Amino acid sequence: SFSGSNRLGRAIVYHGVTFPAGTDVRSDVSLTFWKLGYDYAFVGGSGESSALTVRGGISGWLWGYEGRVRSTTPSADTARAFSHLLPVATLAAEGTFDRFRVGARLAGGWLASDRYVLDAEASVGYQVCGAASIDLGYRWMKLSFHETTNVASLTLKGPFASLSLEF
Repeated sequence: SFSGSNRLGRAIVYHGVTFPAGTDVRSDVSLTFWKLGYDYAFVGGSGESSALTVRGGISGWLWGYEGRVRSTTPSADTARAFSHLLPVATLAAEGTFDRFRVGARLAGGWLASDRYVLDAEASVGYQVCGAASIDLGYRWMKLSFHETTNVASLTLKGPFASLSLEF
């Protein structure tokens, strides 16, 4: 989620409402991702002694957008929200060495040339106990979506830290 206030240096149109140059505005944007899927270890796996595991899977990514722009003079307030489901295929590999692990994951899905997601990450981790691990890594994700008046083109990238529980 992002929020901010600013005086517009030029006029903008948001969801059919024009905000003239010089207007003080407040904007809020929220993006939500939900993933539901299944994957299968076709090399290695939880019951084997192999230090290498390779998994493939399919999932559905439901992502939502909520945005709002408002001003007091002139008085204007408009909001826009929508969600969309994308089918996604995943390929992941992980090497384990005692309590340490190194992994990489690539995911992608598309419905058309202007509706797709690509997601890649690499990480190193440490297994704190049987089900919990801490990971540090880097992630790059590109989401592109254009359907009627709903348009998004996002690139999210950077380092991450995570706590994972596996069962």
